[in-house]
Amino acid sequence: MNKNRSLRNLYVVLGVMVVLMVAGFFILFQKISTLESLDSQDVTSSASISTSTNTNLNSSSSSSSSTPVETTTTATSSQVSPVSINSSILFNATSSPNLQPQAKLTVLVSRVTKTPDGNIAVTVKVFTDSATSYSAVDLSNLVQIFNPSGNNVTSTSITGAFKAMPPQSSVDGVANFSMDPSVTSFILQVGPSDNAAFYQFDFTNGSYKPVTVG
Repeated sequence: MNKNRSLRNLYVVLGVMVVLMVAGFFILFQKISTLESLDSQDVTSSASISTSTNTNLNSSSSSSSSTPVETTTTATSSQVSPVSINSSILFNATSSPNLQPQAKLTVLVSRVTKTPDGNIAVTVKVFTDSATSYSAVDLSNLVQIFNPSGNNVTSTSITGAFKAMPPQSSVDGVANFSMDPSVTSFILQVGPSDNAAFYQFDFTNGSYKPVTVG
């Protein structure tokens, strides 16, 4: 009887030990699985952060490299624009002897424009208030670009009906000159040579002023 009871107790103890061992292995397996899951999440998060950082850097680099191109385009655009200076230069002259009788004329220089290719366009209006018949005027002798070291620069072409101007009226036109495109300032000589006036036009600041030469 005692022998049977001892065997029974031994079997109970062995059964409890087996259960405890199985439970221990199960708990250990659960912890290992949890650690592997956490490691996987860390790797995924690190990859996501790295990808986001690279994307932001690439975006910043692309934005930075595009800025100089836009600045260069703006600057180029501004350099190719004509520059006009409005003026109110008045002087008196006598009409050409080609048409008689000669008459006193009033000439207005209302604007001077410089284009990027070096063309200078002087806009003029001639008034024939004192004329009693058709008159003419040679603007190439009355509007010139002053040259302090030699002969003045005369117009390359003149537009406007200045060879036959009706009396008591006005005629509009343009005297064109060709200059070095790099020139940003010059002196305009207006009026008869024995009573000429001089005006300096500065296309850097868009202004003009009377000057004395000689």
